[in-house]
Amino acid sequence: MAIIVWRDWAKDATITDASTGTNVMNTIDINNVKTRQIGDVARWRFGSESPDTQKLIIQFDFGETKSVNFLAIMGHNLAAANTVNLDLSDVSVSGNEVLNDSSQTVWTAGDNDGSYWFYPLGQTYSAQYAEVTIAAFSDEVLDIGRVWIGESWDANVSMDFSMSIIDRGTKTKARGGSTWASTRQKLRQIQCRCFGLSDADFIGTSSDFTSFLEMDQAVGNTGEIIVIPRNDSEHERHRLGVYGTMTSNGPIRVTNRTSGGLLTEKTFTVEEDK
Repeated sequence: MAIIVWRDWAKDATITDASTGTNVMNTIDINNVKTRQIGDVARWRFGSESPDTQKLIIQFDFGETKSVNFLAIMGHNLAAANTVNLDLSDVSVSGNEVLNDSSQTVWTAGDNDGSYWFYPLGQTYSAQYAEVTIAAFSDEVLDIGRVWIGESWDANVSMDFSMSIIDRGTKTKARGGSTWASTRQKLRQIQCRCFGLSDADFIGTSSDFTSFLEMDQAVGNTGEIIVIPRNDSEHERHRLGVYGTMTSNGPIRVTNRTSGGLLTEKTFTVEEDK
């Protein structure tokens, strides 16, 4: 099943640094965890203390109750030992009602995609408050590029896709035959072709508008989106999942049937943001 995410409640939330530790310092603005440029990190420095006393804690107030079933931490330098807890509540952050409190190990495999961690919660919670807690260790420096807490569309549609690498580096040949290269960042690009089998895939339902049409209206060509074409394993989720913006957004093609509702087809391309 594919996962498509465009709702991120964290980016408009009020956030608080509640990190623990005698000498912990937030040395680069905590508000960077809400911005789209995941290379602009928030940074914490921890002192020489027991790991049990040091934690990176970020609290979020969404302003009103939201549906939450997805967490992403991007642009991070976390190791496997920096386990993550997510607490959700519809009451004040102090005295949290813990809805999901099993420590999770972040994805760190792969030299090029280890800084992305996508974690579907497995069910949908109603919450106004969220608290992300990350285990920290002595003399450690932790970077977080973006925390995304939102609601995903677990699209029960067929998704064909292709992936390519965008390399904006340039190279030239000298007269003597030597190659001169200007190396630049490499970005992933995913091209998706989706097929829906019902009216709901096109326009949603009267109680839930989640659909291709809402995706188009909410994201357009400038809004951020996460596309995970396969979610059968953690390995697939992280090697294939792409966070970025749409570079092409095709129309929603609809075939009317005499029975069984609408057949829909949607094509779009997402280019990775870093």
